[in-house]
Parts: sequence; structure tokens; C-alpha cells
Amino acid sequence: MVRNKLLTVAVVVAVCGSLVPAVAVAGPTATDASADDWTASQGDAQNTNANDADGPTGPNATVARQFPDGGAESDIGRPSVPAVVNGTAYVGYDDSGSSATYVSKGRVIAYDTASGEVEWNQSDIPGFTETPTVADGYVYVTSSGDGADTDDDPANQTAGVYALNATTGEIAWTRTGSDAGNFVVSDGRMYVETGANLTALNASTGETVWTRPAEQDAFDMAVDDGTLVRREGGPSGNETTLRGVNASTGDVRWNATLTGTDTFDNYYVVPERSTVSAADGTAYLTVGDRTLSAVSLDDGSIEWERTVTNEKRNLETQWLSPPAVKHDTVYVSTLHGSDDGDNSTVFALNATTGETEWQAYNDAKLFAPTVSNDTVFLPAEQVTVEGQQYGSAPRDGVFALDATSGEIRWTYALPGLAHSSRLSAAPAEGALYVRTTTWDVYSDDGRVYALESTANATPADSRFILQDDPRTKPFVSIETDPANAGDRDLDAGTNVTLTADASDPDGDVTTIEWDGDEDGEFEQSGESITVPLNYCGTLTVTVRVTDDSGETAVESVELTT
Repeated sequence: MVRNKLLTVAVVVAVCGSLVPAVAVAGPTATDASADDWTASQGDAQNTNANDADGPTGPNATVARQFPDGGAESDIGRPSVPAVVNGTAYVGYDDSGSSATYVSKGRVIAYDTASGEVEWNQSDIPGFTETPTVADGYVYVTSSGDGADTDDDPANQTAGVYALNATTGEIAWTRTGSDAGNFVVSDGRMYVETGANLTALNASTGETVWTRPAEQDAFDMAVDDGTLVRREGGPSGNETTLRGVNASTGDVRWNATLTGTDTFDNYYVVPERSTVSAADGTAYLTVGDRTLSAVSLDDGSIEWERTVTNEKRNLETQWLSPPAVKHDTVYVSTLHGSDDGDNSTVFALNATTGETEWQAYNDAKLFAPTVSNDTVFLPAEQVTVEGQQYGSAPRDGVFALDATSGEIRWTYALPGLAHSSRLSAAPAEGALYVRTTTWDVYSDDGRVYALESTANATPADSRFILQDDPRTKPFVSIETDPANAGDRDLDAGTNVTLTADASDPDGDVTTIEWDGDEDGEFEQSGESITVPLNYCGTLTVTVRVTDDSGETAVESVELTT
């Protein structure tokens, strides 16, 4: 609803005024970002949520620095995900206040990543709407609202696009007079929503390259191989429009309508909005609650779609995260939820086929994954694990998994975070930058922490509970013939074949045993058994599987006549 309100205001401004670039000052010295930098909210212009940074890989992690440092200058607003380039972390802060005292104001602070010291602080901008993006010596932000200026004249309004000198923080050029929202910077151009238009700007001068009406409000944008792909419409719903635009001319190349399943409608539980990633000629995005789609950037055709849910544990997905793409693999996390607390599964899917390469279950709420050179980082919140509670507040932090196997490398719970935090992680230059904010839309709370590897043991108050370690326990589910025999009444005399679908993430399943008469003894073995229903009533049949480490898993089915 907030996005629609902003769009309505922007249309009025665009009709009454125009976007006129301010006089550009001398441009900064361009410095190319390296492969282990994090240049934008989702890593790069492709929104891959990945880079080539090394680590931190463990064996443990610790907080090396936090931004701000906790001193008098800490209460400066809600932070963005940092952009980290060439030893500097650029963090945007929204300090617009509550609904009663709302004034659109923001700032961008550049921190030295080694010392945590402030390099510069630019506060002469309205409240930002997107994470800063760093490219070719500039820092780009978009803003909405009029700041302290209450003049209705569009020529005096301060909302719009700001390009800052990345070295000094000085404003290099602006495009103001209309709210500006989603944007992406690629190959010397800034593609941005300005009012009711989609506009391509020269990233060095702010001059218009092309502009076209935006058919719908874009929820996210990414650029890959000359195609600007736009996810349009709101954050929820079972239908999504994807639009491919020629990045050079602004001409629409194709439109695609994608349909998923949307049954989970709780904004305050969903960790992040859904976004689109583009890599190697394919766009990847989640649609609805549990559908992941791969769409060709050439013509908008669907390459593959699949429902992502943990079938091994019969856990239905409530929410599917935005994707991360690296190593020809798409990484996503799912939120399941239960009476005992939130739990999630991480999936590594083949980017070409969508088939599962590995999956790892965790007793925690996992947020969207990010991937470095060989590690998957998952911000996490853990309240209750198998009846064990931390107390009145959860633990928020990070799970680090091996990108090729899903094995846990390390976990770290950040100290003293408020309940119901939103977390994002950005690996860069050997560290992991974790952004935390509260769920309250008007809250100014939040911090950015830099985690680094350490050989020291993790303190007790910085540990997650790992009773259900995905590296050790096997999975099992029961398939029936006739199908769904456990969900309906059957005729007496029916023979039901039960088959154990068993696997082990870190080894092999060595035995499969069945208790077919409810006596607590597992007297039959083998992958399948046949049960004659020569009775009236209900019989519970249980299967137990054991892996080569001696770990077991148990599943049951009720057969009723």
C-alpha cells in the first residue's frame, strides 16, 4: 500500500514539474570495484546476491567492528545494507521519524572498513528509498519526500536522484522535483523510476539518455547482457509481470506473466520482499509463496518452474526467499513455521534445470541467502528449538554453510538485538557485513556489524542451538500405493504398499525398518512393505531409517478402514 501511495504522489509531480539536472561539479576519479566488493543492495547490477569474496569461512566468527560504534552519534536512523568498495563501507540512513513527526531526511556515511572511522557524512539529502550503489567513483541514492521544504512548487522539491563523490561525499549532480524509487546502475547508466516514468540517465552527468512511461510500478530491476528486466506489481499475489527492456533504447523487448501460489499473507512474518536476479541470460525470481521461476532474457519464455518445499519432512513452504545465483546454482531459503517456532530449509538448485543439488534444514527463521566465493551466508532468527527457549528475546545472527554441500561452517548470534529484527548480509573483502533493523516501519533502530573469522571459541551467548544439525540426520517420508492412503478411508481387504523415501545429506542410509503392528518392534526391513487391511479401524505403521553415522529418523502413517 505504501508503494501505491508514493506512485500517486509522483504522477502529480511529474505532470506539474520537470526533472532538471543540477549543475554538475567536477566528477570523481573513477576506481573500478573488484570482484570481492559489494557494490549495491544485492551485490551488483544483476542482483545476484553473490560475489567472489573469500569468507569469513571460520572455524568461528566474531564481531570485528560495528557501524556506528555505539557512541553519541549512533542514533542517526535506520541503516541500509552497506555497499562495500575499495576499503570503504557506504551506508544510507533513513531518519524520517514517526508518522506524527515525519520529515523526509536521510544521510549517507562512508566508513573506513579497517578502523570503522567516518570518512565523510553527507546529510543534505531527503530520506533515501534504496541502498546506495557505488560505481565509477560515484555513490548513487534515490529519495522521496520534500525534506524540510514544505513548498508545493516542484522546482523547490528535494526528492529525486543524488550522485555523490565517493571520495569526498560532495554532491556531484542531482535530479530533483519528483520522487525517485527503484534503480540500478550499469555500464555508465543509471536506470531509475522517476515519477510515472522509467528513465535512463548518464551516470556521470545526470543527463537523460532516454525515458518512457512505466507501465506499472517496478518492484525490482536488474540488468544483464543489454536487457533491463523489471519485476512489476506488488510484493504479494499469485501473478507477477516481468518485462524485458532494451537497456540501450528503452524499447520493450518482451512481457511475461508468471503465476504462482499465494496463500500466506502475513507481511510482518515475511522476512524480505521478493526480487529478481539476472545471470547468464536468465532471470530468476520467486512468484507467490513457493514458486521459483527461470525466465529467458532473450524472449521472456519460461525455462523452468518448480515448487520449492521440504517434502522430506512434509513441511509446506510459507515463504520463499529472493534467490542468490553463483556456481551455476540458485540458492534460496524457505520459511515453514510450526507450533514450536520457525524453521527453514536452504536449497541449492541447478540453475539450468531447477533440480535440487542439496538441501539443509535448520531450526531457525532463515532470511535471504548471499553467497561469497564458496560460502552461503544466511541471516537467521531463532526463538525456540524443540521446546528450548532463549527467554523473552530471540537470537539473531548468521548461519554460514559450505556452498557445495550445505554443511554448517559456523554460526554466530549477535548480542542484544531487538525482537523481530530484519537482517541482511553482504560479504565483502574478507568480512561479512550484517545489517539489522526492527520491523516497525517508523523505527530508527538498526546497526551494521562486520563479522570476521576467528579461531577462538564462540561465547555461549553468541551460539545458536543446533539440535537438528543437517549434516548428521537422515530424512524419511512414506509414499503409499494407493496414493494418499493415509488421508482417506479405505475398503477393508485393501493391500497398501508403503515405500520409504529416505536420504542422508552427509552419507548413506544403511537400514530401513518397519513396525507394522504397533507393538514398538521393527520386525520388517527393506525399502517397501505391503500391509493387508484385514481389519476395521486404524493401524499406525512406522518406519525407522538409520544412516552410516548411527543417526536415525522416524516417520509414521495411519491407515484407516
